[in-house]
Amino acid sequence: MPYIYIGDSKIYYILKKSKKAKNVRISIFKDNSLKITTPVYSSNLNIEEILLSKSDWILKSIKENSNNFIIEDSADFNILKSEYLKYIEGRVIYFNSFYNFRYVSINLRKSKTRWGSCSLNRNLNFNYKIYYLPQKFSDYVVVHEICHLREFNHSKDFWNLVKVKIPDYKEIKKELKRYSL
Repeated sequence: MPYIYIGDSKIYYILKKSKKAKNVRISIFKDNSLKITTPVYSSNLNIEEILLSKSDWILKSIKENSNNFIIEDSADFNILKSEYLKYIEGRVIYFNSFYNFRYVSINLRKSKTRWGSCSLNRNLNFNYKIYYLPQKFSDYVVVHEICHLREFNHSKDFWNLVKVKIPDYKEIKKELKRYSL
């Protein structure tokens, strides 16, 4: 695996070319390795130069990463799936009794990058790991996805909907980043 030294830190990285990428994107994993995603058509990029130009951000992110809480995968996902789903359905029913938005289904996922999502087909999808989050964070994720049933974007109207039930959503959203999938 290729690596680069940033200060005293030896940092490994993976290079991925993507047809969907429009810009260079740097992702930091739990083990502090990096993934650099570049557009397929960009052939003459100097990856080391890009990483060095973002060195302050990378080092800061790695330091913050060491203060994060990691929620480990559950080996018993299939055994506990009904318990996870029952919990999430209960929270959706609770909050949606206020919003009263129509949804088609509630699904569990083992996503590596998202706590939840809402499809255009009105399906609410949740990472089963929200079961292990402190309730204020799991409630934030549930309300966030429910509000996408009305506003399928992150506009001011969307955040105003979230704020009705989660008034301190900005702080919770920021704190949630400390929990790694």
